[in-house]
Amino acid sequence: MSRVIMLLPLGDSVGIKTITLGLIQAIQQQNLNITFFQPISNNVISNNCLDTILNAIKDDKSINIIPSIKKIILKNIYDRNQYTCMMDKIFEYYNLNIGISDVILINGLTVKNTNPFINKINYEIACNLNAEIIFVSVLQNHKYFNLKQELKMIHNFYGIDKNLNIIGIIVNQINQCSTIKNNTNDFTVDNYFNIVPFNHYDINSFIKNSNIKLLAHIPLNMQLIRISVMNLLKYLKLDIIHDNSTSLCIIQFIFLLECYASDILKNLKHNSLVIISFYNIVVLKNLLHDFQTHLKISLLVITNVNLSEFSSQNWIQQIKKTCLSVIITPQNTLNFLFDLKKVHFKTKDTQSLFFDAEKKIIANYIDKDWVKSLKQPVVKNNSYLSPIEFRYHLRMLAKKSLFKKIVLPEGHEPRIIKAAIFCYKNNIADCILLGDRKNIYNIASKNNIQLDEKIKILNPNIISKNYIDLLIKLRQHKGMNKIIANKQIKNNIILGTLMLQNGDVDGLVAGSVTTTAESIRPGLQLIKMDKKYSLVSSAFFMLLPNRVCIYADCAINADPDYKQLSEIAIQSAETAILFGIEPRIAMISYSTGQSGFGDKVKIVNQATVLLKEKYPNLVVDGPMQYDTAMTLDIAKIKLPNSKVAGKANILIFPDLNTGNTTYKAVQRSANIMCIGPMLQGLKKPINDLSRGASIEDIIYTIALTVVQSSSLDKNKI
Repeated sequence: MSRVIMLLPLGDSVGIKTITLGLIQAIQQQNLNITFFQPISNNVISNNCLDTILNAIKDDKSINIIPSIKKIILKNIYDRNQYTCMMDKIFEYYNLNIGISDVILINGLTVKNTNPFINKINYEIACNLNAEIIFVSVLQNHKYFNLKQELKMIHNFYGIDKNLNIIGIIVNQINQCSTIKNNTNDFTVDNYFNIVPFNHYDINSFIKNSNIKLLAHIPLNMQLIRISVMNLLKYLKLDIIHDNSTSLCIIQFIFLLECYASDILKNLKHNSLVIISFYNIVVLKNLLHDFQTHLKISLLVITNVNLSEFSSQNWIQQIKKTCLSVIITPQNTLNFLFDLKKVHFKTKDTQSLFFDAEKKIIANYIDKDWVKSLKQPVVKNNSYLSPIEFRYHLRMLAKKSLFKKIVLPEGHEPRIIKAAIFCYKNNIADCILLGDRKNIYNIASKNNIQLDEKIKILNPNIISKNYIDLLIKLRQHKGMNKIIANKQIKNNIILGTLMLQNGDVDGLVAGSVTTTAESIRPGLQLIKMDKKYSLVSSAFFMLLPNRVCIYADCAINADPDYKQLSEIAIQSAETAILFGIEPRIAMISYSTGQSGFGDKVKIVNQATVLLKEKYPNLVVDGPMQYDTAMTLDIAKIKLPNSKVAGKANILIFPDLNTGNTTYKAVQRSANIMCIGPMLQGLKKPINDLSRGASIEDIIYTIALTVVQSSSLDKNKI
């Protein structure tokens, strides 16, 4: 598998372009193929460095580039439906390219103070693509306090308890203010700005205290520092009084002249900014005389200018005799330096030669051992599936299932109509809406839904007569007769269940406007149980931010004994395997190990022992508390030798009260997608929806039902 590396910038001026190009160079030096992926285009969310990165690598045929999400796909990232679609599309683009290259390098979105939502997007992309994370920061003026705050944010937002693979941090542009130079002995600008010489050990120790590895410290390199005269003037809000066609020139070096030396011309470098005070008139006159034809200077700045005196002494005429571009300011020199200090000196150069130099310089600073480690392949861990990966996998499994027929008894509900349209257009399922055609079309029109003529609509009043005899046959042992049957079959869920039992459809999904009991009861009464089971249970797929877990039983069995609890665990393990998840089962209790006592703890312990005896290859452990099952740090303390603790993906709750309460609390508090309950143990698939289900919840419940149906078909064979 490809190694997936994601760069996450900790700010909007960290030099992410230069770091990306340098990292690409370092990876290529190891003879590794690389794919570049910027998941979201800067047309959607501002990220101005993207175009320059693409310009720099577009001609390199050895780099595969994955297309970005465009604005047309995503109209509103704050809309849950749109956001889910965006994440699904990102994974689809990514999945088509996984394995093509040795390394996939992903650029996260730039975090801006005005849009903290970007952190959430970066976090979820990293989780769902199982990326190894590298943070990119900048240490301008040795502001360790800022870096400390960023490291604190990393632990709070991306903390290790969230199971992210954080590789380390790259700190860029160290000692930025050292670009200001001084050629005198009596005044030191560096000292004035309190610039301490860079010390690698200091910063390494500083970061090490945060348990994050320093992958690179990149000092400010004079070859990479440049700004055009024109951009500098715009930033400083100053006008040029004499422009000798140098406004497009760049500035790389800054010199402060407090005195004049005869060898100043020899010490100056190309692309220099020279600052001098108007109070030093003698120095200034000598300077203008000697600089008449001096082409090294991009800009001359004269500070402390008294405009009336400047005009009366005809300085402008003297300046025009030179080849210099000059600006004047009434500011004193120190205030001007303060303003200059705030300017972000960065490259605007797009020439390929400059990019080549840039890449080589940055690559040289990146940890060589870590880069070499990228040659080591990554083994896919199927015990974890990310939410996006699970949804993608679920859609692909459904598409392979030959367009199963799924009946939707609540055909008048707008969410159901939208889900049916999506499933049909995306080859997930052939959905059948139960309801009056005219009424359904009117509802669709009122909700701006374009209802495709190919979506099947069946009128219950017309087809129900075909299932009266079947209902009587299935329930005659309970006193069912024609009169009762005629009343009950008016319930669309009962009618849909009869259609399923008769083989006219392959599955049923309901519950968007009815209770769980109303949705499930007909299935328990009319669809026979699989012979290998003694009970029917339910499972919820909880799409947590960094993994998908199965919770059971949260809808059916109120107070199971230890044998029933073990059977619920086995059914849930089989469900996990069906959907590509390697089961790690945690038997949940209010006690971990032998720390507590009580009847409930005893039942959970007995169920765990029974499971281990009957299924020795099954990865199961318990009793354990919820936090022990889900959090690695706590698991290391409470159950350090457990193969499940901290890594569980199936949680079996001791009773319905605990299970139902927990799933609802997690779903609503974490604002996650929850698919289910899916019924386990029936011969044919019937699945429930929450009355608060979103369109996405309904779509994926339909897809889940399709996959279930295909599995049951195979078992028949």
